Amino acid sequence: MSSFDITTYQKGMLWIWLAVSGNFISETLGCRTQKLLSNNMLAKQIVTFAILYFVTGFVNPNIHNPFEHFKLSFIVWIFFILFTKMHLSTTIISFCLVCVSYILNEYAVHYEKENKPESATQMKNYSKLVLKCNMILICIGFGAYLLYEYKDYKTKFNFVKFLFGSPSCKHN
Repeated sequence: MSSFDITTYQKGMLWIWLAVSGNFISETLGCRTQKLLSNNMLAKQIVTFAILYFVTGFVNPNIHNPFEHFKLSFIVWIFFILFTKMHLSTTIISFCLVCVSYILNEYAVHYEKENKPESATQMKNYSKLVLKCNMILICIGFGAYLLYEYKDYKTKFNFVKFLFGSPSCKHN
């Protein structure tokens, strides 16, 4: 096993461990911080953006320009917000498309290592196509859900609250 493989596994294990264990450590924060992060959606969005910013630095260490790093994180954050504002069926389809795009990209990397440039290019193109289709699906799914929520709330509809969320859901 090459050092690249070990590093990849280590990163994967680190991120999955952090993601799972992160749900269990909020009580280690001070009471006011816990309350802030439980009840304040702006604070939650700031933490979400910070996580994205630092993760993109780990995932793509080739970004050396802080503005480019910020821009990439911001775009991912916007699509994350749109992704979280869709009907469940659209969210599931979109998640599956993310997985398919990732797997196709992994095949592209594999084919590059196997010195099969045509296959690698083909897999990269498929991965990009799936990703673009998913971005379109997310935008359409967001628009459809926005209309659904607007009709449901009518005069009480609040776009900022819709976009950034609420500490509790209306329908549990």
